[in-house]
Amino acid sequence: MNPQMLSQRNMSGKQLSYVHTPTNYSYSYLTVPERMQQLARETPDKDVYVFLYPSGRRDSISVGTLFEKSKALAKSLIQLGLKKGDVVATCLPNDKDALISTFGVIFAGGIITHLLLRDEDGTDLQNKLRQIGVKYLVLNPGVNEEQLRACMNFVDEIDQSGCARSIKVPSLKMVITTSEVKGMSLLLLDDLLTGMQNDDVILPRLDPEENIVLFSTSGSTGDCKFIPHTHHGVMIIGHQAKESIGYKTQDVLYSERRIAWLGGFPFMLLHDCPKVVTLTHPIANLSEHCRFTYSALLNEKCTIACVLPATVVGLLDMYQSMSDRQILKSIHITGLTLASNVMNAIGVITERVTNCYGMSEGGVITSNHVSEKNTYLEFSTGKPVAGVEIKVVDTDEFIVEREQTGMILARSPSMAKSYYIDGNTTLPAQATSGWVDTKDIGYVTEDGELVVAGRQSDTIGVLYTGGRYMRGLITYLEALLKDHPSVLDVVAVTVPDDVFVEIVCACVIPLPGKKLTTSELEKIYKSKIVPGADDWEGFERIMLFQTFPKLYTGKPDKRALREEVMRRKNEEPKKSIFV
Repeated sequence: MNPQMLSQRNMSGKQLSYVHTPTNYSYSYLTVPERMQQLARETPDKDVYVFLYPSGRRDSISVGTLFEKSKALAKSLIQLGLKKGDVVATCLPNDKDALISTFGVIFAGGIITHLLLRDEDGTDLQNKLRQIGVKYLVLNPGVNEEQLRACMNFVDEIDQSGCARSIKVPSLKMVITTSEVKGMSLLLLDDLLTGMQNDDVILPRLDPEENIVLFSTSGSTGDCKFIPHTHHGVMIIGHQAKESIGYKTQDVLYSERRIAWLGGFPFMLLHDCPKVVTLTHPIANLSEHCRFTYSALLNEKCTIACVLPATVVGLLDMYQSMSDRQILKSIHITGLTLASNVMNAIGVITERVTNCYGMSEGGVITSNHVSEKNTYLEFSTGKPVAGVEIKVVDTDEFIVEREQTGMILARSPSMAKSYYIDGNTTLPAQATSGWVDTKDIGYVTEDGELVVAGRQSDTIGVLYTGGRYMRGLITYLEALLKDHPSVLDVVAVTVPDDVFVEIVCACVIPLPGKKLTTSELEKIYKSKIVPGADDWEGFERIMLFQTFPKLYTGKPDKRALREEVMRRKNEEPKKSIFV
């Protein structure tokens, strides 16, 4: 037995919940501008991004054009006064402007972060800009200028040169817009790409260990945090993305994830430059979204689709009736644990389903490649990607044996060293010796796969009994109801209750065109054996939805969903099932 195996067993010889995959590739120790320059020299005319609009418009950009435009923007920003380490925020759709702004800021030595405006009065955006000390804001004015009007609630003045003054966000010095606004003279992004005389501007010398991007956590259950990543960290995550998806450079990937988020950031472009096709604006209607996705996969000759589980289920419902359908190499789900219903796509839409489990703090942690549905262990996220370590610990932070459930910790060469607040950094919560608490609970199987049971914060979703964490009602209900042939998606949330203190509500979206009642769904879960059934009786509710509120990541916004559940519950307090 080799030392590595010995180190993973306790004194009784039982395997411990520690899993590590050695690195078998060489790191690329380059800055982003250096890597982009390499790519522009090697394949200058290769289209690396295609942006599809719901209206039918199609934009594409080559790696050579992206490099030149990013360099031009960087020089213009420096001429306007941007210094190394300044934070620049964008509030843009998933378009070419967002991509060029990302690289332009990085080339200039700035730190880029992507934000979305959710509150009509701009309060959420104002708070985030102030929290991280944003100095420059690149803004799409929005339909009927609603985004600009929201920003003017906290920006006191903007002149035609872009200079801004804000008492509420004192760090903000400049606002740049992507289109003209009637009655206002504003600094346009296009002017910075084409109109400024900046040939004499020299780009700063950069180091691979300098921060270049702030990713925010999803904020699905609380306030989001901002995590800085370096040039080198981004390069490592690029390799992790390739490993977890399993693509080849000649593949064409369709992604419905935003550039703004870890799951959609152009890591793969920097790693080996595959072609990515993406959606610019979200389509709220699920039927239309699935039709758009199907058309994009077909017309752009995509071989891999990086989509959400609900999109997979919607495509599966319509796919079998399509005469011109093509089988994809892979469907990839990022950052979500999977119920087994998604595996129904194997052999119908795709040759395999891949999934990766990760976190904004550390990139990809584990990946799972499934080619046969009957081999899939529900909620398994697979084994660690190269260079990553995982372990499962108890409440005293001692490692547990395999198959025992506990708190999941991860350590990775791409793990961020800190959170970012107004130019200062703070240690990640529960970080010790590079280990970071994922805030999830789960277990490691005998053969080394990580199964994620749920969030530690879900008081009903996770049970702690007999010194062990166990999967609770939230995960069970979601998986059970997703197996119904007329269900598109399920998200379970907890809400306060006068009788039970806290109850679980399963929020269900039916497949388009399918009839579904809460009574029908109630019979399903009551006919099954529910964990701790005696204790849980009366704790469950079901509500039907047409769509879920979304975060900028594309994930369901659980806070907004919980508020809607509570609103409905308060309107009909005497009913046990709410429609």
